[in-house]
Amino acid sequence: MYMRYYFILGCLLLALTSTAQIKHPSKIKLEVKGMENKEVMLGYHFGKTQYISDTVMTDSKGRVTFDGERPRGIYLLVDADTKKYFEFLVVEPEVSLQCDFNDAVGTMKALRSKENALHYEYIAGLNKFREEVKPINEQLEKLKGKEDKTSIADREQLQAKLAVVDTKVVKFRKSFQEQHPNSFVAKFIRTSTDPIVEECPEGMESKECKTYQWRKYKAAYLKELDFNDQRMIYTPIYEQRMMYYLDKLCIQHPDTLIEEVNWIIGQLDKESKFTYQYVASTLLNKYVKSKVMGMDKVATNVANQCYCPDKAWWKPEDELKEFCEKYKVYGELVLGKEAPNLILRDTSETWHALHRFEKDFTILVFWDPGCGHCKELMGELKEFYKEYKAKGVGIFAVSTVHKNQEWLTYLRDNEFPADWIQVSDSPEYPDRFRSTYDIRNTPVVYVLDKDKKIIGKRIDPPAIKELIDFELGKK
Repeated sequence: MYMRYYFILGCLLLALTSTAQIKHPSKIKLEVKGMENKEVMLGYHFGKTQYISDTVMTDSKGRVTFDGERPRGIYLLVDADTKKYFEFLVVEPEVSLQCDFNDAVGTMKALRSKENALHYEYIAGLNKFREEVKPINEQLEKLKGKEDKTSIADREQLQAKLAVVDTKVVKFRKSFQEQHPNSFVAKFIRTSTDPIVEECPEGMESKECKTYQWRKYKAAYLKELDFNDQRMIYTPIYEQRMMYYLDKLCIQHPDTLIEEVNWIIGQLDKESKFTYQYVASTLLNKYVKSKVMGMDKVATNVANQCYCPDKAWWKPEDELKEFCEKYKVYGELVLGKEAPNLILRDTSETWHALHRFEKDFTILVFWDPGCGHCKELMGELKEFYKEYKAKGVGIFAVSTVHKNQEWLTYLRDNEFPADWIQVSDSPEYPDRFRSTYDIRNTPVVYVLDKDKKIIGKRIDPPAIKELIDFELGKK
């Protein structure tokens, strides 16, 4: 947390607000050499992003005061021209700091703020170790690619020196926390420090050892994160730790992730309303936006756990009702669920039921004959079908247009396989598949197994091939 060259994301955005957000009266007084008579911005961390809350001019001595109520956390003083900044803590009612903008760490004086005094004392201590390892790393860089005996021996000696410094860093960090156990700085250090990988029990085989170490590391990774401390949300570490845990330490399968997400939700105190809302919203957005097939099941779980019914106090009643109705539909379309039945007419006015279409694999496609992407997809499916028909694949194509003549003309002119089921909606006998299948645009593809359970959705023909080959390989 020292000076960086960084363009602040969202620098023109206003702060996210919430009635559950806890703000405290705070007075921030800064005197910064090198920033005389300049426009500066007061920024803050929120999750993985930085935002700007105030823009002011300093006086002729580089002094500026920010007075008002604000959440506690890590803040930034930003040069409006260069976007350079330094960070400081706002976790006390009053903060008064002096420094040189071009060397905030080396010149920082905390006139009023024990937390900032500790913060910069800790950073200065780490910087000493960085200086110590710098020449070692430079020597290692020179030895890259050299495999003669002398170079190998030199590299081993240098790596041993790095290990000694690493040990000193661990001792320094531990000592610092022990000396200031109740400080916010110590809490931040504990939260941001990765667990030490445990040694495996003697005699354990290599593969079993790796699993053992992964489990121990995973179990310890979020141990120090206080999920209910709002201050941690206003640092970069809260969301970073949570996302790394879910993305890197958990098996990327919807059912496994649902268990992990529910564990995180279980750590939340509903009385800590802002943190509860923040985590619920962050998790929902993460899995709604995921491009990995099947993660909508995780999003639906978050909606049911934290939003529906009548759980999300931060959403207006009518908005929440609409939201929950939408996720009720989504819940019926997740992988593993039986696809809702469809009964529609084909070109000869014959009715067809999806659940009576007996194939090992059904490609259910919703399309519009006036849609360019749909036409492209239907052409690709024709080529796909030539290869996969013999593997038990059938096509159940649903036109979403009410004007059936356009559909009939397109089918006649493009010669689709005769054994495809081509059905359409119509004004006389409208079907509710648009809401049942969440059809807001076209084309939309679902892949069903022989029991009409959804095994794939919203994927293109190459991905359909991979999916079917995978399923066939399981038999």
